[in-house]
Amino acid sequence: MPICHERIRHDFSTARRLAWSLASCAALLLAPASAGAQRRRVAPTPVVAVPVPTSAAQDAAGAADAVARSHFDRGVALSGMGDYESALIEFRASYDIRPRPNVLFNLGATYQALHRYVRASRAIEQYLNEATLTAVRRADVERGLAQIRTYIAHIVLPGLPDGAVITLDREPWAMTRGGGETAVSAGRHDLEVTAPGFVATRQAFTIGGGETRSILVVMRAAEATVARPVDSTIPVLPAVVVVRGLPAGATLTIDGIAAPLDRAVQLSAGPHDFVARARGWVPWRGGMESIDGVSRTARVSMVRDNLMSAAPFGVATAATIAFGVGGIAMVVLASATQRDFNGLTQEDPRAAELARIGPTQFLLADGLLIATAIAGTVAVALLTRTRFAPAAATVRWSDRARDPSAPIPLGVRF
Repeated sequence: MPICHERIRHDFSTARRLAWSLASCAALLLAPASAGAQRRRVAPTPVVAVPVPTSAAQDAAGAADAVARSHFDRGVALSGMGDYESALIEFRASYDIRPRPNVLFNLGATYQALHRYVRASRAIEQYLNEATLTAVRRADVERGLAQIRTYIAHIVLPGLPDGAVITLDREPWAMTRGGGETAVSAGRHDLEVTAPGFVATRQAFTIGGGETRSILVVMRAAEATVARPVDSTIPVLPAVVVVRGLPAGATLTIDGIAAPLDRAVQLSAGPHDFVARARGWVPWRGGMESIDGVSRTARVSMVRDNLMSAAPFGVATAATIAFGVGGIAMVVLASATQRDFNGLTQEDPRAAELARIGPTQFLLADGLLIATAIAGTVAVALLTRTRFAPAAATVRWSDRARDPSAPIPLGVRF
């Protein structure tokens, strides 16, 4: 969208006429005084020059507009090439020089292309507040803003210590006071929390648009703060995970190592891969980021594997179509033979040949049509036992802080 620069034009001919007028007035006023001075020999009155306004400020403003437009044009060109990070830098530079509402719209569109939906919505909201728009244009922008907001989620970080500083995706992030909800863009995020007297905590999470989630951040007191009576009692507890809900006879592996079912398993902090298998069930594969001091429970609902792939149904359907087309073609051919035979006399030598070919063609047509019916019946029967889309298990994760007084769980240490 082109940026609209306002230019101040200067009429230099008018300025020159104004200067000549001032000079003429001064000459008329001073002429009698000079004549009297010659007769009375009075000291001459000094003449004060009238300054003519200059255009230095206007020239500086025009130069700033030119620089802002240059940044804006480069941002538009970079956006067209798909380099949205560089385009964002150019649009920011343009807005810092000349804060025009049109630049806000382009900033919002660039943030949206970079999947930074929270910043995109803020830029578009500011654009709607500052720009003078027609009713049609405002309605169109508001529809786009509503779509952007569907990709915004909210998180809550309860129980953070005083003075906590939050960094989200390597950028400082301001949280709502009192642990209230804070908007984040949908997707995967890297969270880091630091606080005076505590060890920095890092963890990753993935959240969907429209979702609100409470993220538990467990912070350990730094060694230098052992004198603090509350923080010094916080032990360093390993991460724990429990997988529940698997069917009887299922096997569970974590990072390729067999793990017990319905029992707590200690894990090292970081990402882990889970695979559960059971006869007659679709395998479940999932991932999880474990955090020291946090106990996580996964409740898995696996899907029965009582359906076959779509290949047999596809073969039966293709056979039905092939037999049907062949049978129809043979019926048409046999009917043409019968018509030709009916038009011949008994003395015609072709009559005997057509009398021999006709019944064979009708017999083949009957066979193909019967095969069509059989193949169609098989296809219908397979339709009810065919899985056309990949089945997947569902899993629900729940987190809670480890109880320092609880015994260390038995199980596999990863």
